[in-house]
Amino acid sequence: MPSAASVLRISAAVLLAAFLLAPQSFAPIFAPLNHNGAPAIYDQGNLLSLALAHLGTVLLAAAASTIVAVGLGILVTRKSGAEFLPLSRTLVNIGQTFPPVAVLAVAVPLIGFGEAPTLIALFAYGLLPIFENTIAGLQTCPPAIIDAANGMGMSARERLASVELPLAMPLILEGVRLSLVINVGTATLGSTVAAKGLGEVIIAGLLQDVGPAVADSADQAWGHRQVVERASGLVVGGIGFFGPPHGGEVEIGYGIVPSRQGSGYATEALRAMIAMAWADSRVLTVAAGTDPGNAASQRVLAKAGFRQISAAGEFRYRLTRAD
Repeated sequence: MPSAASVLRISAAVLLAAFLLAPQSFAPIFAPLNHNGAPAIYDQGNLLSLALAHLGTVLLAAAASTIVAVGLGILVTRKSGAEFLPLSRTLVNIGQTFPPVAVLAVAVPLIGFGEAPTLIALFAYGLLPIFENTIAGLQTCPPAIIDAANGMGMSARERLASVELPLAMPLILEGVRLSLVINVGTATLGSTVAAKGLGEVIIAGLLQDVGPAVADSADQAWGHRQVVERASGLVVGGIGFFGPPHGGEVEIGYGIVPSRQGSGYATEALRAMIAMAWADSRVLTVAAGTDPGNAASQRVLAKAGFRQISAAGEFRYRLTRAD
């Protein structure tokens, strides 16, 4: 008879599969939690395809991390490679010293947007637990068993393949499991650089949830707007001013869901909001800021006529009536 824990796991797996295959069937359950009129269930893409893409990215990064980390672990537990242990430990620790979002910021200017920078960040982040568990597993093999293998005439390679690795495998697999658990959550950050995954759902939810909080402010004309795709009627982003004019200047900000980035929506929406700003005689300048690693946003601002005025920390841009 299956245990209660097994029944619970199976039930959770079935429920998850049902949700991914028919997410809109769960809309009535989540509708009472929705307070701003947005869809109760993400409807801007197929949840199943996003989940599969998310898992594919995580598994590919985990496979690369496992090959490198286990290889390094084997190397530094051999006499010929023991001297490289401090260096190897330092290298694998770098992956978790820097947060994944920092790795993405460095990788995007070098290799562009998409899945590649996400894979680099997840690969680096997943090395440490596998590496340390590999070392622990190989170093804790019982000496009596190692002596017995040597007494049978096994070579170092045969002993590693037939004795040490099988005995260390439970600890190695535990390291791989831990790496996967960490990266399943971390991979959602990939959607900020246009990698396909479940991060799109989170970003879309944040964009929709911000709307009413800004629009209900004292000056609604300078609040938040939703960017709607004409062909599908779907909300694909948000854009708005951070308050009414102050000293003749307004600050503008925007965001487009990763699946629609590169389609020209940001540029079109930005130009429309700038035209709205110029319709108010109080506005003399429109300002914007972007991260140094966000090359796509920098291109959008340049297309809209903004001039870069500062590159210290956050990149700052300005557009005046004279421009």
